[in-house]
Amino acid sequence: MKPQKPVVDRSKIIIEVFNNSQVPHLAGTVATRAAHLGWQVVGSDNWYGTIPASTVYFPPRLTKAGHLLALDLGIRRVMPAVAPMRFDRLTVILTGPLAAPTH
Repeated sequence: MKPQKPVVDRSKIIIEVFNNSQVPHLAGTVATRAAHLGWQVVGSDNWYGTIPASTVYFPPRLTKAGHLLALDLGIRRVMPAVAPMRFDRLTVILTGPLAAPTH
């Protein structure tokens, strides 16, 4: 019996990580964690605006990947992407330090 391919290939999913908190270097730290888990991290920066909680935003075709990334990072809030986010990748916006993932 052939082993099944994973539903989501982390290495083929582009993600960006943004800091929307007062915690220095938070986006870079979480971006490094995501890269170590196999995600294709293309950048980290600050996000300007108000986000109620750390969130993974996904375009429609990346719904499963968005939920997996949230699970990997210990983020509970997962939402559809909205402008000005890019729709070819997952967008992570952090509002504070993350707890360790539960899996």
